[in-house]
Amino acid sequence: MSGDKVRKVRDAEELDRKLNAASGGLLLIWIGVAMAADVGWAMGLSGVGIVLLAEQAARAYWAVKYELFWVVVGNVFLLGGILMQVGLSISLAPLALIVVGIALLASTLRRKPPEAEAPPPSPKNED
Repeated sequence: MSGDKVRKVRDAEELDRKLNAASGGLLLIWIGVAMAADVGWAMGLSGVGIVLLAEQAARAYWAVKYELFWVVVGNVFLLGGILMQVGLSISLAPLALIVVGIALLASTLRRKPPEAEAPPPSPKNED
C-alpha cells in the first residue's frame, strides 16, 4: 500500500472510532437527561433512535462505512417512540423485536467465518 492509501485508511479508522465514541457519549447523555427529566418511554425511545440515525447519517456523509443494522434499529426506536407518543398500541412490538433478535443471532451462528488469507509462501533456500 502506498503512503497516501495507508494515511486514508488510518484517517477512516480514526473517524470511525470518533463517531463510535461520540454516539456512545450522546446516548449516555440522552438516557441520563431522559431519566432525570422523566420524559417517559415515548420520548426516550425517540431520542435513542435519533442518536443512532444521526451517527449513521454522519458515517454516510463522511464516507465512513455505515451499518444497515443500526439504521434499522434507529428507525425501530424512532417509530416505536412516535407510535407511543400518539397513543397507538404497539403490543406486538416487543414480540417482533425478540423474533428479529433471535433471527439475527441464529444467522450469525449459522454463518461460516470468512477464510483467512494464506500467508505468502516463504522463499526456499536452495543452498
